[in-house]
Amino acid sequence: MLNFLRFSRKNLVLDVSDRDVVVAQHAALSRQIPILYLILAINTVGVAGGFVGKAPQAMTIGVPALIVIACLMRAAHWMNVQSVETPFDEAVLRLRRTQTMAAVFAIAFVIWVTALYPYGDALSHSLIAFFVGFTAFASLFLMVNLPSGALTVTALIIPPFSIFLMSQGEPSFVAMGIDLMLSTAAFMIAQMRYSADFAALVRARIDTQKLDAENKRLANLDSLTNLPNRRQFFARIDAAIARRAGKPGGLYVGVVDLDGFKPINDIYGHALGDRLLTEAARRLEVYGSPNVFIARLGGDEFGVVVEEQTSERAVMGLCADICLALREPFDLHDVNAKISGSLGLAVFRGDDHTLALYEQADYALHDAKQNHRGEAVLFTAEQQSSMRRLSYLEQALRAADLDSALYLKFQPIVSTQTGAPVAFETLARWRDPQHGEVSPDVFIRIAEKTELMNDITEVLLRKALEAAKDWPDFVSVSFNLSVRDITSPQATLRIIQIVRDSGIAAHRVEFEVTETALISDVEQARESLIALKALGVKISLDDFGTGYSSLNYMLQLPFDKIKIDRAFVRDVAEPGMAADIVRSVIDLCRNLKLDSVVEGVETEDQKRVLHSLGCTAMQGYFFAKPMPEHEAKELAGQAAKAA
Repeated sequence: MLNFLRFSRKNLVLDVSDRDVVVAQHAALSRQIPILYLILAINTVGVAGGFVGKAPQAMTIGVPALIVIACLMRAAHWMNVQSVETPFDEAVLRLRRTQTMAAVFAIAFVIWVTALYPYGDALSHSLIAFFVGFTAFASLFLMVNLPSGALTVTALIIPPFSIFLMSQGEPSFVAMGIDLMLSTAAFMIAQMRYSADFAALVRARIDTQKLDAENKRLANLDSLTNLPNRRQFFARIDAAIARRAGKPGGLYVGVVDLDGFKPINDIYGHALGDRLLTEAARRLEVYGSPNVFIARLGGDEFGVVVEEQTSERAVMGLCADICLALREPFDLHDVNAKISGSLGLAVFRGDDHTLALYEQADYALHDAKQNHRGEAVLFTAEQQSSMRRLSYLEQALRAADLDSALYLKFQPIVSTQTGAPVAFETLARWRDPQHGEVSPDVFIRIAEKTELMNDITEVLLRKALEAAKDWPDFVSVSFNLSVRDITSPQATLRIIQIVRDSGIAAHRVEFEVTETALISDVEQARESLIALKALGVKISLDDFGTGYSSLNYMLQLPFDKIKIDRAFVRDVAEPGMAADIVRSVIDLCRNLKLDSVVEGVETEDQKRVLHSLGCTAMQGYFFAKPMPEHEAKELAGQAAKAA
């Protein structure tokens, strides 16, 4: 009993250590306290009714009226705050005030009923005992979420009144007093256990809410940079379009891509690449504001949403500043990296949806990377027309019978010793009934964005291998593989099967890949090239020297041949460094035991100089333009006769 009393005394003080529990207690009590006051008012009337005509009117009418009015006023007060979200400090103040008021009411009620007791008979005394006990138990039940208040009220009502009953000497009242004490003790124990469960439930609910909030935060944030992610980027555009209700202007969507990030990531590793992305994000974040939203879309691509700007010049100025900031060197401790950022920007024209705006910005970004690297480009009406044409062409390509619509042209790769072709590079062509001849730069770009590229590769590879069957054994066929061909294990397996089924010797087949195809997924590309090499084919690195890290790829990947880009050939016969660069590359290939081919030879002087530099194989308009299959067959036949 002593421990119980100590425990009870400890719980007579409001516990404010857990802010969430206190706020929850207040919310629960705001619904229950009005009922408690109503019960007290009813019990007061009930007790007073039993003593009308027996006790003075001041005690049967005056005092009960004051208690009832006070109860109704407190009930009304609590009903007014039920729907109001209450901060912690105010909740503490109200709970303490409630505990104090409950004590005052309890004391007043006990004093009043005790004062009435001498005026009643046995029935009236039983009525008092009933209402006092009922009031105490109602307080315990309805103030269960405020244990300090419930225990205070009970402690002030039951022990004094029970002692008073037992002091009367009447056996039934003694038994009633003992029963009240024991029953109240049991109720108090249950109440305290429930209160502890309530606090635990509140904490669990708060923890769940916090976890849910954290999950939502993580779902909308990029884990590396802590910028908003792709989902939030598109949600921001959705909301901005909804606010505009079809009114053009005032909303711009930009897409930023880091130029030169992938080579740095491949050379120095993902850890340094992540540091570079994080630092780039910090630079972009500087430009964020309530009207400028910055997000990371994935990889080295970021998004920008600008609202409430009517000046196109101001927005383009902001984008130019972003590009300028990304052009500054990145000090990554042991590495000083220098990259740039290209930006495509689209403006809301009143009827654009979110995806259309993004695609416009992405199209402008492509133009920026191709023609204005490191700068910002605004999506224009001309680009809109070009984009529509690409969309039409994509639909036409999807609907086309690829086997009849696609064909090949062949450009010879000749020996500088004999002038005879040693191989033919196959060049894809598409003739559409409606659009006529479509440039391979256009339709290959379309196809590489879709699953069509793999289908096109299979159709054209079969045609190329079929054509090569009619050539002499010393003439190889060179075929270009796209990024989709070498980053998909399934596509690589199909290519291997096509070569096996063709019946042509594998050593006569060369596959060309560009750095652009490699950088999207170097590891998968390496596995694909190793699998192809195991078949017995040869692998060439095309357009060598135009990328950032071709030398790195030479060392990592299983190449047999390097094709030196035409950019170095253009000025090779002129004074300058072009000839020295070509000589260095040829010497490098020789030291690495790799063959080399020079592309883009167009003049006699270029041929002469390249021959003097040690070139053994060349390709270009000087020797022949791309030709139909029958001409390639004829040229290969002439080479066989000459041999």
